Amino acid sequence: MAPWWSSYFLCRSEEFLRFWGERTRAPGARILLIAGAGFDPRATEVCRALSKLGAKLDCRLVRFEEVGESPSRAYLDQAKANSDAMLALIPELQEISIQMRSEGRSVGGRRLSEAFRDGSIFSGYTDVVVDITALPRGLYFPLIGTLLQTWRPPESAAGLPNLHVAICENPSLDARIAEEGGEQVDWMFGFSGGMPLTSQADVPRVWAPVLGAGQRSRLVKYHEFIKPVEICPVLPFPSRDPRRGDTLVLEYQDLLFDSWRVATRDMIFADERNPFDLYRQLWQLETRYAAALSPLGGVRTIVSTHSSKLLSLGVLLAAFERQLAVPNAEPTGYVVHDGLRANDAEGELFSVWLAGEAYRGGAS
Repeated sequence: MAPWWSSYFLCRSEEFLRFWGERTRAPGARILLIAGAGFDPRATEVCRALSKLGAKLDCRLVRFEEVGESPSRAYLDQAKANSDAMLALIPELQEISIQMRSEGRSVGGRRLSEAFRDGSIFSGYTDVVVDITALPRGLYFPLIGTLLQTWRPPESAAGLPNLHVAICENPSLDARIAEEGGEQVDWMFGFSGGMPLTSQADVPRVWAPVLGAGQRSRLVKYHEFIKPVEICPVLPFPSRDPRRGDTLVLEYQDLLFDSWRVATRDMIFADERNPFDLYRQLWQLETRYAAALSPLGGVRTIVSTHSSKLLSLGVLLAAFERQLAVPNAEPTGYVVHDGLRANDAEGELFSVWLAGEAYRGGAS
């Protein structure tokens, strides 16, 4: 069986503006934007770009409640400024408030998934755009997973609008945003891959962590939680910084080679700016291990993401299609090293077309 996204559509920068300019000018075009109301300075960039193109735009703005002593509360003024800017662009904007934790447990992903489970929400729209720029991983994974369950397979989605994911990428800012807290590791809502079942307890586990800077403590926690028999780390290559992969290897060389005994032949290299490249490699990894170890009772492939949202999207697509398990330690908040800067809103716009007319008739 071929991968669902063996053919795909991805555009960025000027291509993003040309593509959405054409779609907004199409007769009857009406777009539903789902975005996050976070403090990230890039939070409004996708909305701003679509508005400038003259899109007929509605918005569901996801406001996730920071509780307790979350370090993110230090940026509440920036979050409010972002929300006000979105409201100025889309006066009919509707807010959805999501509680992130309840009785000490992470519930945000489940709550957001439930809010968009009813497909009738999308009636009357030609396109649905999920802007994950300011959404945390624990929210956009369950959200997109729920939407893909509605849209897949293509034959059952004939009456639904086109489904897209948009991102404003700024690697220099991403490198300064650090997750705080998150001591408890569990399976991502909607992406457990059957791991909680007792029948999976003794099945060998292969782990593919997508490496990013400053993630040592989380990698150690995930390793203790997963207990893999083999590790296939993912490094960004090609990337904007040609030495980024080498830098990550140096940062984690003691973990990878001394503690975990990773073989260099097991390392995976994925294009930092193309989530479908990582998606294909993870698809092939799971297929290869499943075939090789099926005579011994099978294997479970587990993927975790510690890098950019573009690469995280590749993890999400592979995990959704192949039912891979994704661990997650929900942070209690975020800290921006060196503070927020005036040029942090600058970034490169990406648009990924996941489902709809481009994939009907056997295209996907």
